[in-house]
Amino acid sequence: MGGFAIQHQEGIYKLTFNEESIVDHKNINGVEIPLCSLEDWYVLYWLIPDKREKADLIENYLRNKGVKHPRLLEKALEQPLPFEVKERVDIFDINLVYVCLHFSNTTCSLHWI
Repeated sequence: MGGFAIQHQEGIYKLTFNEESIVDHKNINGVEIPLCSLEDWYVLYWLIPDKREKADLIENYLRNKGVKHPRLLEKALEQPLPFEVKERVDIFDINLVYVCLHFSNTTCSLHWI
């Protein structure tokens, strides 16, 4: 799906198709087919009309099984997206950063920023 893009009220979202976005391959009749992530499909289904049900299914899966490719969601947030979609992606807390403020012989205090 190289070159796939969706126009929406905030601009145009372009599906990134590069080595980072290819998370697996499937061999069909001797041809290796590159596969993109559920994280990519999650964002796409939020943008495609009448696909919210599929976005909800993927969201439930990601909540229960975890986000395997957080960098792809981070990259999605760098593009123009409707506020509602950004909110949905943000529920996964992919941008949380922690710093170690106190370090002793055995413990490190973690503080979210």
